[in-house]
Amino acid sequence: RPHLPSEGALRPLEEGAALAGWTVWHTPGHRADHLCLIEPERRIGVVGDLVAGAGTVIINPPDGHMGQYLASLERLRAADLALLLPGHGPLVVQPRLLLEMFITHRLEREQKVLAALDDTPRSLSALLPIAYGDTSPALYGLAKRSLLAHLSKLQEEGRAAREGGGWRRESRDG
Repeated sequence: RPHLPSEGALRPLEEGAALAGWTVWHTPGHRADHLCLIEPERRIGVVGDLVAGAGTVIINPPDGHMGQYLASLERLRAADLALLLPGHGPLVVQPRLLLEMFITHRLEREQKVLAALDDTPRSLSALLPIAYGDTSPALYGLAKRSLLAHLSKLQEEGRAAREGGGWRRESRDG
């Protein structure tokens, strides 16, 4: 605290703000308030927890939002950056390739989630081994949060519905 400027000098960072040659991008998804710093001249992105240099990123509702996460990944991919500096893992020297892998992985998982749904409402615990059958049960606690994020996205799109304590596929005419 003694090294920080007075409170009057502090201001929140917002989309498009300039910061010593870097541009602030609001990139929600992992968290609603997530920001990336982009250095457009050298095409470098400080991406924090939006992208991991190794492993995956947990989308944890209600603050995490799968649709926004995918949109933020697409935005980074479209920026054609040369280097990503994630908050976890090594530097990413092939950003486009990694971003495409992250996007593809999420969309493939979404298809598994959708395929696990039918007309019968099922709990998250019942859907988990179907939609995340390729995931170690030791990771089901984290996977359950991402499953909820996928289901919430599908609900917003009219492809899934919450009924009682479970989730079901939304009828095509509903």
